[in-house]
Amino acid sequence: MFPRKQCGVGCGARFRVSVSNKTPLGHTVMIESMELPEPINLTAKLYRLKDCLDKLDADDQQFVNAMVDCLEGGQTPYLPQLMRIKDMQVPGDAPLVDPILRKGTVTALRKDLDHMIWRYMPLEQLFFLLSTRSLHFSPLCCMKDVSEGQLPKRAFEQTKAMLPPHFSQPGAIIDAETMTNLSVAYRRRDACISCWYMDDSDNIAMWDEYAPRNGAAIRTTVGRLHSSLDGCYDTNIHMAGVAYYEPHEEERYIDDAYFGSLFIKHAEGFRHEKELRAVAYRTNDGRGVNIPIASNVLIESLVMSPDLPDWALPYITQLITSLGFSGQVERSSAKSPRTASLDAKSLIAGLRQGQMISSGWYEVNCLAKVRDAIETVIRKIQKSDTIPA
Repeated sequence: MFPRKQCGVGCGARFRVSVSNKTPLGHTVMIESMELPEPINLTAKLYRLKDCLDKLDADDQQFVNAMVDCLEGGQTPYLPQLMRIKDMQVPGDAPLVDPILRKGTVTALRKDLDHMIWRYMPLEQLFFLLSTRSLHFSPLCCMKDVSEGQLPKRAFEQTKAMLPPHFSQPGAIIDAETMTNLSVAYRRRDACISCWYMDDSDNIAMWDEYAPRNGAAIRTTVGRLHSSLDGCYDTNIHMAGVAYYEPHEEERYIDDAYFGSLFIKHAEGFRHEKELRAVAYRTNDGRGVNIPIASNVLIESLVMSPDLPDWALPYITQLITSLGFSGQVERSSAKSPRTASLDAKSLIAGLRQGQMISSGWYEVNCLAKVRDAIETVIRKIQKSDTIPA
């Protein structure tokens, strides 16, 4: 076997190229990617192009002949050449469809567009999203999983070896080890993510972990998330499902980490999250970035915590409406293991605690609007004679 080659593209798309032993037609070169519905046999495609040589333009004819000579001479084309073969149209075949949907600087995989996704969050995060019409992306360095964006040892050493020679010279102002560490640190700061649960149905474990007690969930699709970011032209945003690696797949995990993939995680402790990840890459101060969205496009419906009692749903719906959302609001049908629902005192305390937590997120005018909306609803709850104390 020849060694595998890979190419990382942007923050998301990645290609794995494998080269088999020599055959009568030269080496068999296969390419696979999370973008592609199935691997492509580039050797077979190249010979199909050669059979249609008279239907190609002069430049493509010259390229195809050179690649055939390369393979039959026992060599493997370079990666850019393999990418060109992948993207070439074979005369007579159905037109190639780009597997990636691109609008402005935002990309998503077409195969994912209709998939249902959920974003679980405390109420204060929902209020911020609705009032500012922006979606917060958190930097990798703030994730609970401290391995996010880090390089495994072998990948770190490979990355260090790729640096220009002057980093390894005696007396260098910054040596190769330091430069690699800095690069990883900048990536973990500037690569910011928004994480979504990808499944058709609600999940009580996600409520417990990300939106306990008085939280909410946005229910939508990958396509709506992509469309809601349509006005973004200054930040590259890529979205795709996370690939989870088992322990026996460690070498593949290290390879993908080396080539820059931010869509990988160890399976243990995370596979149940079924994560759809949107990655926004922008220099920031370590607190992440807020990306403008069309919230009416993003949100198919809002789902309230299964711990929220029936009496509270109209009050929270009123609060959400006052912040500009006019769509469907419902309570989760997931079965909570807790026997007691929230009482009025606990709900009010939670709303006010959320105000304190989120006060630093807003500009002054917007903060006042959210605070007034919350206090208006709290006063109505306090004046009601029919709500359990």
